[in-house]
Amino acid sequence: MNIYAITSLIGSTSALALGLFVYLKDKKSRINKAFALLSLSIFIWVFSCFKESSLSPSAKEAALFWDIILYTGAAIAPVLFLRFNLIVVGRKAKFAVIVAYIFAIIFAALNFIPYFRQFFIKDVLRRYPFRFIAVPGPLWYLYIIYYAWCTSQAFYHLIEGLKSTYGAKRNQIKYLIISCLIIFIAASMYLFLVFNVKTPPLDNLLVACYSFITAYSIVRYRLMDITVVITKGLAYGALTGVIAGTYIGLMAGVDKLFRDMPGYNPIFAFSLLFIAVLFALIYVLPQMKIRAIEITRRAIFRGKYDYQQELSEATRIIPTMLNLEQLGSYILTKIRDTMAVDKIALLTYTESEHAYSVLTSLGLDQDTTFKVKIGENSALAGLLRNATTPLVKEEMEKLGTIPEQAMELALKHLDSLGAELCVPLMVKEDLTGILTLSNKRTGEMFSEEDLSLLSTIANQVALTIEYIKAVDRIVSEQRYVGLGKAAMRMAHDIKNPLVPLKTFLQILPDKYPKEFSKMSKIDAEFTGRFYESALEGVDRINLLIERALHYARHPQPAFSPVELASLLDDVLIQEEVSIKKAKIELQKQYDSADNNIKADGDQLIELFSNLIGNSIDAMEDSPVKKLTVKTQGLTERVAVEITDTGCGIPKQRIGTIFDPFITYKHKGSGLGLAIAKKIVDDHKGIIELKSEPGKGTTFRIILPRKH
Repeated sequence: MNIYAITSLIGSTSALALGLFVYLKDKKSRINKAFALLSLSIFIWVFSCFKESSLSPSAKEAALFWDIILYTGAAIAPVLFLRFNLIVVGRKAKFAVIVAYIFAIIFAALNFIPYFRQFFIKDVLRRYPFRFIAVPGPLWYLYIIYYAWCTSQAFYHLIEGLKSTYGAKRNQIKYLIISCLIIFIAASMYLFLVFNVKTPPLDNLLVACYSFITAYSIVRYRLMDITVVITKGLAYGALTGVIAGTYIGLMAGVDKLFRDMPGYNPIFAFSLLFIAVLFALIYVLPQMKIRAIEITRRAIFRGKYDYQQELSEATRIIPTMLNLEQLGSYILTKIRDTMAVDKIALLTYTESEHAYSVLTSLGLDQDTTFKVKIGENSALAGLLRNATTPLVKEEMEKLGTIPEQAMELALKHLDSLGAELCVPLMVKEDLTGILTLSNKRTGEMFSEEDLSLLSTIANQVALTIEYIKAVDRIVSEQRYVGLGKAAMRMAHDIKNPLVPLKTFLQILPDKYPKEFSKMSKIDAEFTGRFYESALEGVDRINLLIERALHYARHPQPAFSPVELASLLDDVLIQEEVSIKKAKIELQKQYDSADNNIKADGDQLIELFSNLIGNSIDAMEDSPVKKLTVKTQGLTERVAVEITDTGCGIPKQRIGTIFDPFITYKHKGSGLGLAIAKKIVDDHKGIIELKSEPGKGTTFRIILPRKH
């Protein structure tokens, strides 16, 4: 068997095997079907080459038969090649395909009609030692035009598709362009043989390369970045050249030094030198390989090398941050600027909603991101929790592991965030957050190196978020203790002189009645107003001290069964006079689900009285006065929402609204909400606040059913 027969056999069997493999991977896919048909036509073409090159020089009739089969495959292959590439890029060219099919059928049919065959194949001759070659007839030139037209159309649509696609799809088209160039060269080499131009017998090996690259680009979701292929190829090629050059140089040097020595055996010397070089490479080659790839990336893909280095540096800064907003802003800005993405968001877990919500984002509409809630038990959260690498949206769409409806919801969330890539933030087995990125502005895919780097950053961010939350909890607990001690010391120091002061003010009119009676009308009015104001001020200070002591000495809750709806009704009865006096519309929306919990009833009455009292005060000047009290039964918790249509709270004040001794009300003590927060914390619950100036405020309290 000659060399051409061997390469033909390799090319034909690889085309058939890979076509069948791709088809069996997904029998319903149009791309897979189109590739299988194209591979079959290539198999017919190249297998006929194998049979033709295996014949003896005298087997001219058999050669003519296999030439007919060969050109049948060659006639069909160009139109199937065009159709396959159109399907891949999602473009329609019906007229072009119909015309191509007409010519394909004509050329294939002419092969089997003896009279017309002579216009296509005049004869077959043994032009080369290894095979027969057809003598082309006049229609061969029309076939060349048909072949060139199909090929040029295919390349045109591939390049146009490259301009309008992004991510892995774009990279897939890059692979196809390379594979199409290979098959174009292979087919052209065969055409040169027909016209008596000698070429190396490599055309069928190129067919095998084409089949492998195309099959890889179809079957693999996460394609290796084409730039990585080029980088490593050049690096390994250069490294091979350096090693080979070094070895040849050493061989020449050894030969020159020891050539005239008695008993010198060059084969033995070169073998020893080879073993020595091999052992040296075992220790040196890994470092040489890394260095060669790094140098190549710096030289050819400088931009990508720079941003990966910059993001690697960011992983050292992330753990030093102690503020969630600062952390989110830093990491999102860094990734956006270096990876050239337009939209990026960081979502963190909100325990009260059992969902992941947007902490901070760039390039996204704030009203849209505010509404995005990814449930902890949602399909997307489940996929991220079990993912070993970041999830790419276009790859998720091909997954069949979750129900269609759940996948639609997951994709809807990603669309809201403009996300094409989701990176899970994991701490051990817990999903603490999600990082989402849009496509790169360049249209390039996220390479394996990008995904690895983003995973490293995500791990650092996840650990830092957990650390910040832990520090906040400790600081909050210590603040309670510190403020409690300070309140007790303050109360003691103020209350002692306050008692005689109030006593003095109370007995002053009785002690000096004559002096008061002798005052003029003006002085009496002034003194009366001052006297009342002083008494009110003393009472106010006394109330503030009492509340401060209450805050400092607030006891731990005594848990007992509590029916939450009944307790809320009791609080609303206590506030009934104030609600009616302020002409507030009251609406109760109690969930029919079980809302029994274990809690300290007295403390909960104090909690809800504080919050409802605040709501009543906030609606003093509102044109619409409506108070809504709502309960919601959750699996292991119960939620209570208190919503008013009051003045609302400015965004800059929300961060300090629960801090002790801070109040924005004219007559407030600054301890009502601080006590409310402490009661919720002592019950291991959560209190959340949503407010919009001029529209109203909602307090949401989530309490566990059991302790």
